[in-house]
Amino acid sequence: SPAVQQKGLVADFVRPICLPSSDKDHAKVGEIMQFSGFGEITHDGPSTEVKKKVLGALLSNEQCSKYYTNSTGLQRSVNENSICMRELPVNGVHFCGGDSGGPLMYSNKKRWHVEGIAAWGAQICDGRYPAVFTKVSQYLSWIMGVTES
Repeated sequence: SPAVQQKGLVADFVRPICLPSSDKDHAKVGEIMQFSGFGEITHDGPSTEVKKKVLGALLSNEQCSKYYTNSTGLQRSVNENSICMRELPVNGVHFCGGDSGGPLMYSNKKRWHVEGIAAWGAQICDGRYPAVFTKVSQYLSWIMGVTES
């Protein structure tokens, strides 16, 4: 894989964040995490012009899978490459369409780490179903290989 040739961009909404490097950097089931994104405010509604912050608790993949049965109409599965967050009812702000690619972050009291990258969720955008993220720690060796130089 080719190494990244450009320095990272730092701007109002772009900041560096740590990658998880040990177990103490990872959230445990039930711990509070934060997601940020510019997705829709409601399903098929307008995207937000102000970055939204969504707080939630880490769910086990087993708990998360129970939400995504055939009744949701989603034929996707939660697996070892997934991490799930159940939203907390704060400010009426929810994970929704257009949020894919945004970071799921966790603070271990010393610094923030990126735990996941927004992947998918239920189409209803009301917080009843967990948001599903790609688990960053499953791709650390690839990330390090691409960014080595």
